[in-house]
Amino acid sequence: MSNPYAASTNPYDPNMSFRGSQFPANNYPQPIPVPASTHHAPGYTPRGRRMSALDSINNLIPSDNPNVKKFEQVTQKVEDIIDQYLGGAKPYVPSIGRTFIVATFIEDAIRIVTQWKEQVYYLSTYRNVYPWFVKGFLIFNVIAMFSGSALVSCTDYSLMLFSY
Repeated sequence: MSNPYAASTNPYDPNMSFRGSQFPANNYPQPIPVPASTHHAPGYTPRGRRMSALDSINNLIPSDNPNVKKFEQVTQKVEDIIDQYLGGAKPYVPSIGRTFIVATFIEDAIRIVTQWKEQVYYLSTYRNVYPWFVKGFLIFNVIAMFSGSALVSCTDYSLMLFSY
């Protein structure tokens, strides 16, 4: 007497669980037809050229949307107010930006130097990087940040020096 709960080894056993194709009698679904041209494909202009990233972002929200128009009006008012009260600071904005970049680089380089042991320990232990590579990498970063800061802060002077 055979066990009714035993698995059958016969692949054609009608009592077996589902095996085979999910589309019986080879009635496979037909593939979706792909357009011959890229005329209406996403990421392409109506003339079939590839759109830039900004064009595809601009196409996400239509500019004739009333909410977009209200937002543009509000931002225009904010820009006018800023220009009215802070318009005299415009010539100094590049220098202020360079100062912030230099301060960030110098602060980060000083932090690496003052926390040298912690940096080497963390990168070599938890990130599983060779200690000799970590030290070389950190030295390279400190030199790059100090030299980059010097180059950014000397930009105006170097341009004046070599402009003659």
